[in-house]
Parts: sequence; C-alpha cells; structure tokens
Amino acid sequence: MSWQRFRGASDRTTKTRERLTYYGMRVVEPHIDGTPHWHAVFFMPFEQVSQFTALIQFYQFQRDRDELFFDDGKPKAKAMQARVKVDVIDRSQGDAVAYIAKYISKNIDGYGLDGLSDLDSKKTKLLEVVNNVTAWARCFNFRQFQFQKTPSVTVWRELRRIEGEQEYSLFERARRAADFGFFSAYFDYMGGHRVSQRERPITLYKEPTENRYGEPTEKVTGVTGVGITVFTHEHEWKMVKLDAPQSDAGALALLGDGIPVLGLVSITVRKANH
Repeated sequence: MSWQRFRGASDRTTKTRERLTYYGMRVVEPHIDGTPHWHAVFFMPFEQVSQFTALIQFYQFQRDRDELFFDDGKPKAKAMQARVKVDVIDRSQGDAVAYIAKYISKNIDGYGLDGLSDLDSKKTKLLEVVNNVTAWARCFNFRQFQFQKTPSVTVWRELRRIEGEQEYSLFERARRAADFGFFSAYFDYMGGHRVSQRERPITLYKEPTENRYGEPTEKVTGVTGVGITVFTHEHEWKMVKLDAPQSDAGALALLGDGIPVLGLVSITVRKANH
C-alpha cells in the first residue's frame, strides 16, 4: 500500500513537471487475489497522449522488472500490458462515462450490473463482489475514488448549502452553478483543469479546533473567495450528558413550558457573515 501511494505521488509530480494538461478520475479495486488495480479516465490534448502514456509506463515498469523481460532481454508484451493498458476512447463502442460508471457502480452498490461477469473470472457475477470490494477497501484503507486536476467537490457541496444570493460576482456565479447542478459551469468558474487547488478562486474556510484527543486540528466552517466569506455550518452539534429527572419510566421529562428534554444534543447557533 505504501508503494502504491509512492507510485501515485510520483505520477502526479512528474505530470505536473512536464506540464501535461490532463484531468480525470480513477477507481481502485482488487483482483481476485486482492491485488489493487486502477481503472481511470483522463482527458488531455491528443498530442500529449503518447507522452502521458510513456510517463505512466515508466513508473509502472520500475518494480520487478525481471517479470517484464525474457532472459535474452526481449520484452514480454503480455506482461507489460498486464501492468498498463491504455486505450483511446472510441465513441462507436461507448464513451468515457459509460466506461467509468461501471466501475463506480461495482464499488458502491452494483446498480445496473445485473447479469454482468467480472473480467478476471467469468464465473463471478459483479453483483456478488460488491460487498467483498467494500470490505477490502475498508480493511486496507484504500481511497476507492479520486478526481485529479478537477475543482474541489467539497467546495461544490459547501456552495450548495448556501441558500441566499450573494453579491453578484464570480463567487455568486459559482454558487448558482452548484445550486443548479451545472458542474461544467462550476468547473470553468473555478479555473478549469490548468490550475492547482491552491490557485482556485474559491476555497474552504477553516477554523482551528481540537479533536477528541485534545490535538489541534481544523474544521470546515464555510467557503471564502473573491472578497466574500460565507459560513455554511451555523449549527454545531455536540453530544452532552444531561441529568434530568423523568416523571415516568420510558417517558420524556418536561422542563419549563412543556419542552421535552432530549439529553442527547446541544446546538450552538452562529450568525452567518457575508
């Protein structure tokens, strides 16, 4: 697993250094023996495809190279293809969404996979492996889905929490795009795929806090950008112990004007700043 993280980091670093203008998504899942492998869709200018492929092959072929060559030094084509297989999308056979949706579904709930078999074992039905894949990912702490070079989905979700209109600006246009579910417009307003996350015009607003072990950390409380900050978490929920007498077993105790005592949560309300 540590090797996989190193390999992924190396891939991303090299792609940035070579100024490849790609973006896309990858899904990780196990083979029958538990070996992790990727399914990914990347978009880029056609003239960069060969360079992009060469960089991926460079890192994927680094380890256990003796498996990839015969004793006389000739390459094993099938072994190399088992490490990396790159195909250009042929729309006559399906598009990128159709390709990646299958593997997303296989890693979530198996929706739409009735009757389909696993590519590694034709006897294994995809619907039967969903629970196994989920258990495998949780056991080994794999991040099953990851977007690359796309705007933050967390910022998208926080913008959708904002109900009121803001001052008309790039911030408001991005908020409206998120509110109406136009991810392509949100993608453009956030700078497209050619900028890094730290250069995005709208970012998460975080405040310092402590975790349950008393260690300093940060929590998301809103979004900020282009001179506007909006808090999206006005309610703070906490578990509290409330000792209150109950008049009858199994009944809720009442305080004051007949308000039931929940004994579970307290709410701190903070006014949103614009």
